[in-house]
Amino acid sequence: MARQASLSVAMPEPAAEWGAPAGDLAGLPVPAARVAVDGALCQANHDWFALLAPAQAASAAWLELFDAPGAGRLRSALATTTGDIDLILTQGGDNGRYLRVRGRYDPARAGWLLIWADESVSMRADQALGQALMVAHEAREEVENIFDAAAEAMLMVDCSTLRILRSNPAAAQIYGYVVRDLEGRPVSDLVAGSAVAGDFIRLHRDYVPLRFHRRADGSHLAVEIRIRYCLRNGREVAVMTVRDASERTRSAGAQLESDQRYRTVFDGAPFPILLLNTQGSVVDANPAAAALYRFNREEILGQRASALISDGLALLRLFVTRPTFLPAATHVRRDGTRFAAETTVSYIHQRGAQLAILIVRDVTEARETVTRLEEAEERWRFALEGAGDGVWDWHVREGSFYRSPRWGEMLGYTPEESRRLVWNELLHPEDRIRVLEQMDAYLHGALPIYESEFRLRSKDGQYRWIAARGKAMARDADGTPVRILGTHRDISQTRSLMETLRASERLWQFALEGHGDALWDWAVETGEINVSASFAAIIGYPADRPLCGNDIWPSRLHPDDLRGAIAAFSAHLSGARPITEAEFRLRMEDGSYRWIALRGKVMEQDASGRSTRMIGTVRDVHDRHLSVEREKQQQRELAHAARLIHVGEMASALAHEINQPLTALRNFSAVALRRLDELESGGEAIRGPLKMIADQALRAGEIVHRVRGFVRKGGLVTAPVAMNEVVRDMVRFAEFDARAHSVQFVLDLAELLPPVLADQVQIEQVVGNLVKNGIEAMGESTGERVLSIRTRLLDDGTVGVCVIDRGSGLADVVRADPFAPFVTTKPDGVGLGLAICRTIVENHGGRMWVESSCSLGTTFSFCLPVVAA
Repeated sequence: MARQASLSVAMPEPAAEWGAPAGDLAGLPVPAARVAVDGALCQANHDWFALLAPAQAASAAWLELFDAPGAGRLRSALATTTGDIDLILTQGGDNGRYLRVRGRYDPARAGWLLIWADESVSMRADQALGQALMVAHEAREEVENIFDAAAEAMLMVDCSTLRILRSNPAAAQIYGYVVRDLEGRPVSDLVAGSAVAGDFIRLHRDYVPLRFHRRADGSHLAVEIRIRYCLRNGREVAVMTVRDASERTRSAGAQLESDQRYRTVFDGAPFPILLLNTQGSVVDANPAAAALYRFNREEILGQRASALISDGLALLRLFVTRPTFLPAATHVRRDGTRFAAETTVSYIHQRGAQLAILIVRDVTEARETVTRLEEAEERWRFALEGAGDGVWDWHVREGSFYRSPRWGEMLGYTPEESRRLVWNELLHPEDRIRVLEQMDAYLHGALPIYESEFRLRSKDGQYRWIAARGKAMARDADGTPVRILGTHRDISQTRSLMETLRASERLWQFALEGHGDALWDWAVETGEINVSASFAAIIGYPADRPLCGNDIWPSRLHPDDLRGAIAAFSAHLSGARPITEAEFRLRMEDGSYRWIALRGKVMEQDASGRSTRMIGTVRDVHDRHLSVEREKQQQRELAHAARLIHVGEMASALAHEINQPLTALRNFSAVALRRLDELESGGEAIRGPLKMIADQALRAGEIVHRVRGFVRKGGLVTAPVAMNEVVRDMVRFAEFDARAHSVQFVLDLAELLPPVLADQVQIEQVVGNLVKNGIEAMGESTGERVLSIRTRLLDDGTVGVCVIDRGSGLADVVRADPFAPFVTTKPDGVGLGLAICRTIVENHGGRMWVESSCSLGTTFSFCLPVVAA
């Protein structure tokens, strides 16, 4: 869209002498106007009207658009100044707009050409910067540390007295003084010539491109000054950054005098320099600039500045407003990467063309450093406030002591009460000497930082543990701290928890060591295992020889225990079991094996949930296993003794049983003899009696064999056993006792029962004992005396046997635990029969129980595993 023509307004008669064409301002890309010395508007372009939008443009009424102080300064400048003017005018107060007007007086036309610009954004940025500096000043130690460590020369000047309050070593080096000689001097001592000292401070200027200052030896130097303003102890101060501009001044002169010298200096400059023409194109660049933007020198020439610098508005106004400094903006390299840079601008005429010299300074790292410092300060403030620490500030020489409200709250005091306290009088008597010695050591430089833990008396008289930290924020010339800033933190609960934790740890270690447990730590993936000294002692491993890899498991596991141990580990590692528990034998260094009990748990897993680390304990249970074996042996001996007792009880019955067949043998033998005398009857008549004699003799032999086998002493000899045959044999064995007690047997035996794996003699003892108990239980019964024996294949794959009597049930004394040893109601019993029976069944992998017991009878049951297919 084409720019509209400039607008002209009526002008007083004297201004008619200008003779300028009506559209001579239309070509300017910025708001512009011509005014008379009395402020009357003579001519303005469209951008000026768009910027100011005056309700009335006649005469000087347009000046009422601005706040009164600014309008007054502009009127005075138009009427009295004959050179250039540069003013900032405001509209709407501090929160309104800031307009910058630059003007040049034209004697030929007896009027002013004014160029206008809206500086609201930059001015607010400067205000924000000023406020930020004032806020940052509260962190005085940080500012002064940065001030002293700055590589550039810096001076802090009192704005009212224009005296130097502080200087850093770099400033002392430039001016040839020591630091303490500079401090307190008036600024005028550093100014050369007739320049008014400190005029730029009174005018609140933030940049002085060139001034000549005087060194201590009287020599002069050209300097460039940047100024920031802030408050210090309630007084406004100016922080001046002074740069030696002598070299730059001499280089500029050399460039004007000689192209050769210009090129030498230009190319040799260590900082990037760009030359721009009025069209915004790069006409020259030194190697540092080409390297910064990652171009070859030939490639960067002709590049548009807008392609390198993202602040297009500043570039557009570069030759109009002629700024000398462009604040940090985003610059773009050839490869598209971005960085932040500040730009210093100067202007020259070279061969009739106006050029801008841009000196570019990469401030990316500085910005990042400032950002990190700001973030660190923010984190520090947040952490300090969020942690609930109490802050104290001690001015050592004055003896004043500031305490934050939180400092007193820790001890139960109000802020008013805490101000009257003397902290060292609150110290616990046992801590006072130690704490004061620590503080004294810090004040004399023996400690880099003050740190201590002590007890302070609270308002209720109780003592609370406090952790104190402090650091010197200011020191005198001798390095002695004059101000210390620190914190107090209430650690009473932490101390209590630590004491509890230490006590718990001592108890845990005592319990663990008292139980004889040893520790192991296993890296599952690598197989590396670390064990405690007690673990190594259990297996006899030398303490001076390191364990590694799979030295423990599986290489040391007993072959018979390997499968079970691996299964226990695998079940836990797969998540099937919450903990690994197993008992197995480990090979000792001498080659023998020893029983241990192991417990372990996964403590670490990777991102996929796979177990990577297990920790656990082992306990030497070898003696317990030996004890169990001895107990089993004793039980076998006891069972043997019980069988002998049982045989003694059956001795009279066996004598009667054996006597009957023997009597029959004698009788039938007598008959055979008599028949033999009767030879005429033939030999056939003899066969019957002789056959009966043989049967009865066989029966007598079987009875004797049973008695001998029953009392035979020996270990567990297992073989497939038919349970139905055992029941039948024991019923035949107890027939005489049953007839004596008028007891009838009822057998309910399942067909096709699989055999069980057992020692037949011991299983016969179990069945015989249950049958004998059942017969005796019905000794006083008045009803029908029936003893039922039932066999079944149970659902769990075992063979079950039930012995059911019709007695009066178990007595109360044995009902709670029928299998307890030495508990009996028989006057001549020892109470070991059922205990031995259950032990025999459990040793065979089965179980025994009382299925029911009431006034109508009792049912004893047991089951045994079948022979594996």
